[in-house]
Parts: sequence; C-alpha cells; structure tokens
Amino acid sequence: MAHSKDDGQAFDPLEFDRFTRVQELTRMMAESVNDVATVQRNLQRTLEGAEDDLIAQGRQARELQRDLLRTRMVEFESISERLYSVVRQAAKECAKPVKLEIVGGSIEMDRGVLDRMTRPLNTSCATP
Repeated sequence: MAHSKDDGQAFDPLEFDRFTRVQELTRMMAESVNDVATVQRNLQRTLEGAEDDLIAQGRQARELQRDLLRTRMVEFESISERLYSVVRQAAKECAKPVKLEIVGGSIEMDRGVLDRMTRPLNTSCATP
C-alpha cells in the first residue's frame, strides 16, 4: 500500500484478496474445470460425429450388398431353351411324349442356385 501511495495510484485494500494464494488456486481450479468441460463437449461432438459416420457406413454397406446380390440374379427363363432341349432329348430317349411348361419364368433367382438346379435336369432318363 505504501508503494501505491508513492506512485499516486488508488489502491483499494479490498482488492488485496485477489492476490492471496487461495484465490489463485481457486481461480486456477475454476479454469481447469472449464477446460475439462470444453474437452468433454468436444469429445462428445466427435463421438456423435463418429456414430453418425458409422451409421452411414452401415447403410452404404447394406446398399452395396443388396446391389451385389441383385447383379447375381437372373431370370429363370434364361435357361428355358436349355431345359426344352433336355426335355426333347429325354423324351426321344425314353420314347414318351413330354410337354414342358414354364410358368413364372420371369422370377429372378441367384445364378448359383439356378446352375445347381439345372445340373440334375441335364441327366437323361434311365431306362427301366
């Protein structure tokens, strides 16, 4: 106070509590708490952004899988000519009249399933 009187500055003795060690520590703790709260908010925003990105990635993966499955699909009618020729050949070998009628040929099936189905049909009839 003596030094401030010498300089001609007004010094309020009530302001002296601002410079105590307890006040400094309290102020530092308040700033630290504020910093921690800011970091927490930033982490929360980052976490929400990552969750949104994961949801979007899952959606894109499902769409990609659906599109890939769609590329493997073929119409059942695509093998109709092969089936007609197998039936004609089997009828000729067995000497029996045969009529092949395909209903719902526009239904799409997985190419692998369709190939596995046609293999047994390609065998000719065995004579009894």
